Amino acid sequence: MHVRYACHSCHGEDGVGSGDLLLFDDEGRPTRSRDLVHDSFKGGHEPESIYLRIAVGMPGTPHPACLDIAEDQIVDLVHYCGSLSQEPKRTLTNCQRALQATGGTYAEKRRHKTHASQKALSQRQGVRVMRTR
Repeated sequence: MHVRYACHSCHGEDGVGSGDLLLFDDEGRPTRSRDLVHDSFKGGHEPESIYLRIAVGMPGTPHPACLDIAEDQIVDLVHYCGSLSQEPKRTLTNCQRALQATGGTYAEKRRHKTHASQKALSQRQGVRVMRTR
């Protein structure tokens, strides 16, 4: 059923998410689809919460409302999502999720940002900055 409603296009065939899919939230920030197997569910794991997220969507995110799906089919999707979930859950910060969405690690992003800042400063001051590791 998840294929019928195109859930797999974001969450993947096995529920771990499509890491190569480029998604953006309403603020234009990169985001990625939730890994339904390893991540905590946004809003909780209770069937009622999952039902609401499927039925009315998740405002501010790319997750759409599924207004054309019958109630009994949404209930089936809720049970399917619950069956995918494994313990223990991986807990990611918003920063870690954003880095996953854009690729790379925090250290790589920080190193690049620091180097770019040093380079810009040196160009303004006419000084060459050597990059160290």
